[in-house]
Amino acid sequence: MKEELAAKVKLKRFRNVLLFIMAFVLLTGAFPASLRAATIAEILERSKARKAAAESSSEETAAPAPAQTTAQTSPAGVSSSASINFPLGFRRGVNMGNMLEAPKEGEWGSFVRDEYFELIADAGFDHVRIPVKWSANLDGENVIRQEFMDRVTHVVDEALSNGLGVILNVHHFDEIHNAPSTNKEKLFAIWRQISERFKDRPNDKLMFEILNEPNGQLTSSVYNPIQNECISIIRKTNPERKILVSGGNWGSYTDLINMVLPADDNLVASFHYYDPFGFTHQGADWTSPIPPLGVTWNGTEEEKRAVESTFRQIKAWSEAAKIPVVCGEFGAYEKADLASRERWTTFVREMAEKYGFAFDYWEFNSGFGISNPRTNQFNSLLKCLIPAKPYELAGTGTGLPKCEVKRTLSTIGPGKYVRSVDIDAPSWCGYTVFDTDDGTVMVELASVVDWARIYIPTGIKDTGESFSANTIELTLRNIDNSIDQISINLATFDPEYEQSLVNLNAAALKGNGSDVRKNDDGTITVTLNIADKYSLFKGKNKVSADGVRLKLFIESSMNDWSGERNGSMELLDMSVK
Repeated sequence: MKEELAAKVKLKRFRNVLLFIMAFVLLTGAFPASLRAATIAEILERSKARKAAAESSSEETAAPAPAQTTAQTSPAGVSSSASINFPLGFRRGVNMGNMLEAPKEGEWGSFVRDEYFELIADAGFDHVRIPVKWSANLDGENVIRQEFMDRVTHVVDEALSNGLGVILNVHHFDEIHNAPSTNKEKLFAIWRQISERFKDRPNDKLMFEILNEPNGQLTSSVYNPIQNECISIIRKTNPERKILVSGGNWGSYTDLINMVLPADDNLVASFHYYDPFGFTHQGADWTSPIPPLGVTWNGTEEEKRAVESTFRQIKAWSEAAKIPVVCGEFGAYEKADLASRERWTTFVREMAEKYGFAFDYWEFNSGFGISNPRTNQFNSLLKCLIPAKPYELAGTGTGLPKCEVKRTLSTIGPGKYVRSVDIDAPSWCGYTVFDTDDGTVMVELASVVDWARIYIPTGIKDTGESFSANTIELTLRNIDNSIDQISINLATFDPEYEQSLVNLNAAALKGNGSDVRKNDDGTITVTLNIADKYSLFKGKNKVSADGVRLKLFIESSMNDWSGERNGSMELLDMSVK
């Protein structure tokens, strides 16, 4: 292994000279200028710095560094919540799409070329995700063909030798999605062989991802025991390697909460993000029906809010579950206009970094790609993923609001309990209440406690003559019409100082003197005119200087004596005017 890596290093030094000559020619205008000079200069500088660091490291130690088996400590100044962020060294990645996950490599127009990994590393990425269709390369005994196993091994080692981390997965195993019970043994056999082949690769550089996008008959409930058996198989030969897990529904973030996982400190959750699908997949002929062309993403506040709301929810789940997260795929198809693709890609990347998620853009050089396979030149999407500013550790904030929570549990019949929760939330935006048996507040998109009261300071004060603002506007998602009423009070739980403004328990969402409207995206905007309510509160906020609070009373319904609950709400935004 060491001799092979040494030979590869010599070959790379020769290629570096050629790359420098090519860069010089490009800069002088002899080649097409689709890769801007500034980008070339930056890549050459990164390449020089990376190689200098690698050579310095190799001179200081004669033997390869031992595999990392303990969690990395957070840099100074980073809060403890960073401990559940994705491991350092796996932050910004790209998928080697349409290559090894095709039925046969090259069949979909792309081959894995050794030089790609140096280009990727020099561009500023720190890892790659390598999708592999193992199921097309098995014999009748479920043994991976030696030629294919050797090919994948070469690709993985080539990425590692360029200083890149690798996520290696099982991709496009279509049979198991359609017939899980018939094909699960085949998946187990695949992971026994992958685990054995790669068990000696560094734990801090190679991760295993069990299965790409479980779907169809492979729902989360069906997939859970299958995924857990794969974890058990991998652990026999790779006790400390990071393993990526996912839920059903095509690996969507909505199914993270449906995973049932073993106790294991080296699990990482993966989700894929292609919202809004009509934009990211417009003109994609492998979907049915084909989404129409001409859909733009303009980066409006509403569009951004939809993205950030989702990422906040995922962060809250991550912190409650204490499992780090990677956005394993996101991208916009080439038939969308480039300006919209740039805006969307930039913002999704910013949200991933803000909430501490690693990311893997889909993909390197095919229909969603960031480079041209004929010229190896990057397009403008590279800047959206690898901005010019120095990279800083992000995502150290918490996904859940800092709030005081008081719970009660009452028995109202045999086996039936009423759970209630009062939440005093200084900043409650983008979350749904869920009360678990162990007292954790976390995200759940389909159920809440039996009822809840959420108190939210608005910043509005009593001036002595009027309120300091006249209206409060809320945008929320009201699932199952579970919000019973919205009230205002004066920083106290005393009902004497409380006034109900609007009732929302009817399907028609009729407002009592306030404007309630349904938006096209299914959300509701409520405008509360509080100016004419001032006489009810004048002089009564002496108990607190906090001023006006909102109280949202949320009620969910019991289906039966089993205690199953339905209904939830999500407060997306609040403003005062």
